Amino acid sequence: MVSTISVACLPCREKKRKCDRVRPSCGHCQKVLTSCTYPAPPDRRKLAQSSMRARTKTAGVRNVSVPVQTGNMERPLQTDVPELPSQMVGQKLLETYFDKIHSASLLFHRTIASQLYAQKRVPEYLLQAIFAHASIFLRNVGYQGTVYDVFEKSWAWARSASDNVLARADEPGIERIQALHILQGYYFARGNIKKAEIHARLAFELCCVLGYNKLIDDGVSVASQPKSERFTREMERRCFWACWSTAALRAEPPRSLLLCDMAARLPLPATLEDGGLFDGVGFELGPTMQEALSAGEKPLCYMAEIVKALRIWTQVQSFVWTPREVSDPDWEDELNNLKELIHGAKIYAQGCFEHLEPAAGEQNENIELIVSIRSLHHLNRLLLHAAVIPAFAKHPAAAMVTQNDIWKCAEVVLHEANCIVQLFSSLLGRKLDTTRLWPLSGHAAYISGVVLMAYGGVIRTPFNASWIWSALRPDEASFMWAQEILDVLSQCWQPLKEQADSLRQAPDGRGPLTIGGVDLFAHPWNTHSRAAYQKTQATGT
Repeated sequence: MVSTISVACLPCREKKRKCDRVRPSCGHCQKVLTSCTYPAPPDRRKLAQSSMRARTKTAGVRNVSVPVQTGNMERPLQTDVPELPSQMVGQKLLETYFDKIHSASLLFHRTIASQLYAQKRVPEYLLQAIFAHASIFLRNVGYQGTVYDVFEKSWAWARSASDNVLARADEPGIERIQALHILQGYYFARGNIKKAEIHARLAFELCCVLGYNKLIDDGVSVASQPKSERFTREMERRCFWACWSTAALRAEPPRSLLLCDMAARLPLPATLEDGGLFDGVGFELGPTMQEALSAGEKPLCYMAEIVKALRIWTQVQSFVWTPREVSDPDWEDELNNLKELIHGAKIYAQGCFEHLEPAAGEQNENIELIVSIRSLHHLNRLLLHAAVIPAFAKHPAAAMVTQNDIWKCAEVVLHEANCIVQLFSSLLGRKLDTTRLWPLSGHAAYISGVVLMAYGGVIRTPFNASWIWSALRPDEASFMWAQEILDVLSQCWQPLKEQADSLRQAPDGRGPLTIGGVDLFAHPWNTHSRAAYQKTQATGT
């Protein structure tokens, strides 16, 4: 006799599926021809006795109220987690993830990931994380005459994946670390910086616990390893580099220098051949970070260029934020060393990319990635030279810079802002997919817009530099390109929305930029930790 009960069957509970609770066999178990069993009903007499004992034990303990979180981003009950989509919809989400998220090619080999998914060998929590992140860009999927609302389900998927991975953090493995890294990207995109940071920090620490940061191979050791072991070690290194990159974005000065040192001897991501599960994947071991920073002759792959550019970003941030005395003798030496490093890296990257740039009318599937990397090189140079201009500088040592040097740096800052805008305007003019730019490109657009408005007299700066601003007038059209890129990316990455709004309001005399609050060095990844760091430095604790 068919009946319904109040609990889900054991197979559906184990797989965290929604069960129709029909006995003797639920619909899903019938569909997949699985034995359907239900848990035994509870012994109500024993439950009543246990409840009475519990009340007796706690009778003398005062009540403690526990605050309950509210809002539309609460943790869903496991029974409320929507099922994963069909294989066809899932494949589309997987492709979207690889197309839109650059770090996907650090974490996975695309062909192998697709093959594993087709064979249903990817853990459910990892698929939930991937599909949730992909939904930022592919919110609805048409399938068999219906529209599958992916974005609506993404938060429940992400929370379910988080529950699974965080609960088993003491059983780390590469798939759990991959899920943590993907989830930090999803939570950042949704504007939940705290959740993003928790997942990012745990992912990085687990990489170090498993020794991924110590896989320092060389040509001799690699040659003696079986092909499968070489590939496994390369993917573990790439997993570390993905997590390291996020840590580098968020790090305050003492930690940022530690991050630079710990990764100096680790090989950068290699160029992976196509390959697959059955024929294996070949590659040539990448140079170490130390070797790459000395601008070797061999071009780096895109993923290695990203990591290298973020390494320089970390050094610039450390230079900008580290407290210094007015007469610090090392300040100028460090400044000049960074100038040389950035200039060399920028020229080297430009040479690597020139042969990959598409001819007129053609498109290169990596053009948005190239623009993202080049914009970071320009941003690094802009921020370093802005640190010398008293209008923007963060430490007293800049007060000792001569007016001639300030003028030269001001020219560089404007030049780099224009270079960033030109990169983006070229992308927009060719009608390419600007959502494929990484979120740091949106921040670069914002900084460029702020610089152009400061030089154009639209916004005030704390330092009277009218003698610079009046001579270096920017092109007003450039500001519009920066605004357009930021508007597009802020639709995908919620933390960029505040920047987009403040940039849009400034020409009308509204918003935070109009009250002398120009800060070129704060960014969405570390605003909260930076404030805490500055407070610590001020109190000397």
